[in-house]
Amino acid sequence: MGEIRPSAHQQCSVQIMQRAQLIPAAVLKREVAYAGFLRRLLAHLIDMLVIGAVGVTLGALVIAVAPDNFTALANVAPVTAAIGWAYYVLFESSPARGTLGKIALNLFVGDVHGDPISYPRAAFRYFFKIFSTLLLGLGWFMAAFTPQAGASRRDGGHAGPSAGDLSRHRPGAANRARRLLGRGPLGRLGPAR
Repeated sequence: MGEIRPSAHQQCSVQIMQRAQLIPAAVLKREVAYAGFLRRLLAHLIDMLVIGAVGVTLGALVIAVAPDNFTALANVAPVTAAIGWAYYVLFESSPARGTLGKIALNLFVGDVHGDPISYPRAAFRYFFKIFSTLLLGLGWFMAAFTPQAGASRRDGGHAGPSAGDLSRHRPGAANRARRLLGRGPLGRLGPAR
């Protein structure tokens, strides 16, 4: 009498939580690898195409609306720069954990433990990238020619260990997607050969 028994739903929830606690963190993150320089460079080029297309579209709209107003045309560059900042910061701090270029190449941005980065950290990454570019691209060269720096820094070697965040690659993601979709190595339907 007076004994309180948990419902079946509560018992199931407890069992699931107990199982989740038994899986070590190293097992959960074992498919994560550092992204290589060329993969990050290609992702950066894709992102620049997206931002460049936005800038060209804005410029064309300004010319169409006010063809003789050079002041309005001069404002296209700062507006495009602000859109680029928002693009990088919002995408990298979002649940997607990367820009469209990174998503296309199965890259994601995370801290040194593989966890998502915050909005302020993403903003820091972006401004550190600009700073590195202003230093004659020193960070870009470091990422290309230094194995440790290249493996641990993002698009051109900018924010890495000093910021405590990295670009990483999910190496099994393409193979899993190929198996799930039933596509071969070149996108053909059928089993992979």
